[in-house]
Amino acid sequence: MTDGDAHPDNSTAADLTLPARLDTAAAPDVLALISAHQGRDLCLDFGQVTMLGARCLQVLLNAGHHWTAAGHSLSMSNITPETDKAFLEFGTTANAVTTGKTS
Repeated sequence: MTDGDAHPDNSTAADLTLPARLDTAAAPDVLALISAHQGRDLCLDFGQVTMLGARCLQVLLNAGHHWTAAGHSLSMSNITPETDKAFLEFGTTANAVTTGKTS
């Protein structure tokens, strides 16, 4: 996991590269990394993600809800086919994360 440079089109935005495995073991670290960016726009880079588990999905959905409620943007980039498939298997989409709405 790496915390990238600020988003070029918005000085308050940040890029966050997520780890390859977003499983239960990674959930506390992912939560801490995302939480460190509260109060500003954030883009989650899924380019390295090969596995998305339920616990990290909960972290992502919760982040989307809080970012939206605070009036900030939570976006996603480089969604891998594995991530897309996982979202569908859990009955949701990447859009649920970015909008903070699960239904």
